[in-house]
Amino acid sequence: MPALKLLSVDVAKAVLRQDFPGWRIIVSDEGRWWGQLWPLPRDQFNRVNLVDADTAEGLRAELARAVAGSPR
Repeated sequence: MPALKLLSVDVAKAVLRQDFPGWRIIVSDEGRWWGQLWPLPRDQFNRVNLVDADTAEGLRAELARAVAGSPR
């Protein structure tokens, strides 16, 4: 798989959705990347459910930390 930065926004979003099921992937008009776990599963209430980054690759790293339960 090529680096996310080489993919179109739509394809990069699809790859992130596939790799992080349940997370909504959003790209703002300014190009900021967001991941939101919503609706929040009951067993996730005390965990991170919203992350953001400057790039798709940065978002992948933030999502991986959130899924692992690591602090930001």
